[in-house]
Amino acid sequence: MHERKKVFIRSMGCKVNLADAARIVDMLHGDSFELVGEPELADTVILNTCTVTHKADRDSRKFLGSLASRFPDLPVIVTGCGAVNQGERYRDYPNVKEVFLPGSEKRIAESLDPGSECDLQVNTPRSSFFRLGRKRAFLKVQDGCNARCSYCTIPLARGPQRSMDPVDVLTQVRRLLDAGHKELVLTGIHLGRYGFDLSRRVALSELLEELAPEFQHRSARLRLSSIEPNEWTDELLESISKHDFICHHFHVPLQSGHNEILHRMARPYTTEQYLETIERLRRAFPKSAIGADVMVGFPTETDEMAESTARFAQSLDLNYLHVFTFSARPGTVAFSMAGKVSEKNIKERAGILRDIGHRKWRNFCRSGLGETHVLLGEKTKNGNTEGKSEHYRRLRLMNGKTVGKLIRVKATSMDGDILLCELEQEKRN
Repeated sequence: MHERKKVFIRSMGCKVNLADAARIVDMLHGDSFELVGEPELADTVILNTCTVTHKADRDSRKFLGSLASRFPDLPVIVTGCGAVNQGERYRDYPNVKEVFLPGSEKRIAESLDPGSECDLQVNTPRSSFFRLGRKRAFLKVQDGCNARCSYCTIPLARGPQRSMDPVDVLTQVRRLLDAGHKELVLTGIHLGRYGFDLSRRVALSELLEELAPEFQHRSARLRLSSIEPNEWTDELLESISKHDFICHHFHVPLQSGHNEILHRMARPYTTEQYLETIERLRRAFPKSAIGADVMVGFPTETDEMAESTARFAQSLDLNYLHVFTFSARPGTVAFSMAGKVSEKNIKERAGILRDIGHRKWRNFCRSGLGETHVLLGEKTKNGNTEGKSEHYRRLRLMNGKTVGKLIRVKATSMDGDILLCELEQEKRN
C-alpha cells in the first residue's frame, strides 16, 4: 500500500474562501491524501489567500515568509483572491511552486495528483469540513459580484456574479446533511443576488422554499450569510418567517452612517433606507441577532461625518458591529481619491465604533439569560461543550459532551460574553 501524501491547508478571509478550501479537499481522493493540522507535517501546503485589505495581503506574505524560513524545501500552492493582484509577488517566494486563480479547485487537486481524474463525488455523503475541524458546513451558492463599490477589489478578483443551479444546490445540501452536519451556512460574494444571472431566474426566497424539506426531514438548521440592505425583499422575509429551520441571525452591511460617504462609496442606499430595512427585520423577528459592517476612514470622511456614523450606529437596533478600516486597493476608484484620513483619526474612530458594538453585543448576550437556546456543539473544552446558538450567541453547556448535535439548553449565567447553560428539563405531566 502506497503512503498517502500529507496536505496542510491554510484559508484566509471569508466564509467563501473556507467553502473553496473544503471543495479542494473534497476533490482529493481519500486513499491518496491525508489532511494534516500543521505545515511541518505536510508534503505540500495550500494557502488560500484573501485580498480585501492591505492587512490581508500582509498576513499572506507573512505566512509565506515564515514557511520559506522554517521549511525552505516544503512546496506551496497559492490560490484565492490574492492570487489575482498579488500573484507575481507570491511567485517570488522560493518554495511557491504554483499560483492558481480563484475557481481553480479542480486544477489544484489535479496538480497534487497528476494523472487522476479529480472531481467532486456529489452522491457520496461526505464532507471535508469535518476534516477541516468544522462542525458547520459552508455552501457557496453564488460567486462574483456585479456591484462596483468604489473601495472593493473583490469584483476584480472574483469576476461577475454567477449562481449555482438550484438542482446542484439541492444535491450539495443533501450531501452535506447526509454526511452529518446539523448546520449549513449559505454563502456567496453577493448572496442577495442569488439566481438573478440564471437562465431561469430564481430568487433566494424561492431557493429556500426548495431546500425546506431537506432541513425539516433531517432536523437541521440553515444560516444565511451577509445580505445587502436593499435586498431583503418581502418574499425573503416571508420565507424566513414560515420556516423555523432558518436561523434568526442576519448580517446587513452598513459601511457608513453618512449619506455623502455612502454616495462616494457607490453604495446603492441611503441611511434612511438602511434604517427602514433594520426596522422591518426587527418587526418580523423581534429576538433575532442583527449585525452590520461599518468602515471608518474612507477618503473625505470628516470628524463630523464619523460622529454622524457613530450616532447612527448607536441609534440602530443592531446587536453587533464588525468595524473595518479603509484600505486603498489598487484598481478601485477609491484608490486614487483625495482626502486621505490620518491613521490617528482612523484608530480613534474605529475605537469609538468598536466600543458601541461591544456594548450592544454584551447587552444582547445578557438578554439571553433565562431563555432556551438551541446549541450546536462545536468543540469540547474542560468537559464542557461550546458552540453557537441559532442567534449566534456563544454558549457553553456545563458538563456536556454533545459535539456535532443540536441540543436545547437553558442559559443560567454568564462568563464574559459566553452564556453558561444546562440541559433544558423536559416538562412532565
